[in-house]
Amino acid sequence: MQCNVCLLIMFGKVSDRELLFFTSQLQLLMETGSSLTESLGAIETQIANRSLSEAVRSVTVDVQGGKMLSTALARRPKIFTTIYVSMVRAGETGGFLVEMLQRLVQILKLKNGLKSKIKSAMAYPAILTLMSVGVVIFMMTFVLPRFAAIFEGKEAILPVTTLVLMAIANFMVDYWPFILVGLVLLLGGVSYGLRTPQGKIVVQRLVLRVPLIGKTCRVLYASRLLRTLGVMLESGIPLLDGVDVTRGTVGNCEYVTFLDAVEKSVKEGMTLSEPFAKSNLFEPAVKQMVTTAEMSGSTGIVMLKMADYYEEEVEVRLKTLTSMLEPLIVVIMGSVVGFISMSLFLPLFKISRTGF
Repeated sequence: MQCNVCLLIMFGKVSDRELLFFTSQLQLLMETGSSLTESLGAIETQIANRSLSEAVRSVTVDVQGGKMLSTALARRPKIFTTIYVSMVRAGETGGFLVEMLQRLVQILKLKNGLKSKIKSAMAYPAILTLMSVGVVIFMMTFVLPRFAAIFEGKEAILPVTTLVLMAIANFMVDYWPFILVGLVLLLGGVSYGLRTPQGKIVVQRLVLRVPLIGKTCRVLYASRLLRTLGVMLESGIPLLDGVDVTRGTVGNCEYVTFLDAVEKSVKEGMTLSEPFAKSNLFEPAVKQMVTTAEMSGSTGIVMLKMADYYEEEVEVRLKTLTSMLEPLIVVIMGSVVGFISMSLFLPLFKISRTGF
């Protein structure tokens, strides 16, 4: 039984929305005067996700056994991230756990909201692309072969484009099982490659340089870095510990390299603003604000404000990107469908005129 619970916690998925529910309920119950163990026990019965419910139950047992909440949460890293555990630990150490939970609720709300905006912005272009690809496949495998009988014996007057399209269509119809297997193997190979460290690095570097998408990704990663590091500093966590936590959450190798430079700079006795000044990952305004904030001792607050600005810019850029992608997809797929249609019907007009 214990083994099954461990497997469930290890492999079960917990969404940000469910983690937000747990954190907000815990903060609310503790704010109203309930003890930690009472709050955990009450929340466990309200959680629908079995993985999270089992995790909360095991955390409750650990807390009842004398462990700190942060220690119990750290034993479930698949559910409770490093930044989550670090903030809880800081709240426990400083005696303001409820306030820290409230801050975690705000972070999770922002994260969940941003994810929802990205998904909703990309949903329509994705559906449009799938439908367009489906139309092209339908024309190549069902419409084109129907013209084979009409064009039979008339290959001499057919345009090269028509001959090529018909050859591709015949190949797709005759060898579709091999094509399907090949696509599955290709997708599997790409998926495996993207999971390797080298593959992740290549994709993470490439995505920052792709036209239209690259700038949006830079803003997104910058906001994530500033938000996480700002929260760490405002929570009273030492800078080097905050940098270490941020390194594991930023999600892009170039920003991880930047954080390595920050860590090296701080260890050598230099300022936080120096790596920012040398980096090309941030806008000049951000570099100047970090320098000013460091001199005034308000680095954490300023970073959070910059993260707010960046997150608003991400939303604007997503809307702009969507408005540009939709007509681009329509034009590309319309051109492909139009090319196929012209390659079919122009020979028909030619045959009808010549009586061939």
